[in-house]
Amino acid sequence: MNNDFRISTTIVNHHKIIGLMERIGERSFYNLVRLWAYASANRPDGKLIGMQLEDIEAVVDWQGAANSFVFTLHALRLIDKDEGVYSIHNWGKYNSHEALGKSDR
Repeated sequence: MNNDFRISTTIVNHHKIIGLMERIGERSFYNLVRLWAYASANRPDGKLIGMQLEDIEAVVDWQGAANSFVFTLHALRLIDKDEGVYSIHNWGKYNSHEALGKSDR
């Protein structure tokens, strides 16, 4: 199990993050970080295999309208969907050590 993941220091100014918070609230950034933490610990390849919309929103403690968190992440390309499976966009690119199961600690 991995116990860390990487986030760019410039993430708070990224247009996708700004768009996320503008569309569904500032708390959504916290929920996104929770998704990344969940993936790091439980889905190190970033693929949310077997998880439905409600499962994803449950693990991040989403408090907003049902499905709006996942739909917004997908619309902003923060997550991808391929053949019915959601995955975190570019997870392997930015967290290759996670995807390979090689945590720094």
